[in-house]
Amino acid sequence: ALAEEVELELVLLADASGSITEAEIEFQRQGYADAITDPRVLSAIQNSAHGAIAITYVEWAANTAVVVDWTKIDGLESAGAFADALIIPPRQAYGRNAIGAALLDGKRLIERNAAKRGHVLSRERLRGQEPARCEIITDTEPGSGSIATEPTARG
Repeated sequence: ALAEEVELELVLLADASGSITEAEIEFQRQGYADAITDPRVLSAIQNSAHGAIAITYVEWAANTAVVVDWTKIDGLESAGAFADALIIPPRQAYGRNAIGAALLDGKRLIERNAAKRGHVLSRERLRGQEPARCEIITDTEPGSGSIATEPTARG
């Protein structure tokens, strides 16, 4: 596990439930592999305050399974290694859809990894405004469940 500062701790949660075919699993993984090695993404990572992010890839269905463990991405070599590790393994999760459990597992992965997320100055903070918030909610205990945010328009 990581024990250094990074700009962002990112859990990629990918649906692998029964409605997702093997071809779709491969498509999802290839998309993430292409994205993490894209020069624009790498430039954004390298030009951040800490010049690195921590990332893990998790598939979910009735179970959640870490496909690629926490990896520090700080350039093309580490991004390529993450992308390669993502493409190779077989499907890791099976069964019905359990997105709530997957979100809770993703939250736990962030809380328990050894990476230390650096202080981030958002555009809102730089303008003296409060940044947008997202709240963790559950049916049983406030502050320990799924992530609820306002939807964003795609265009």
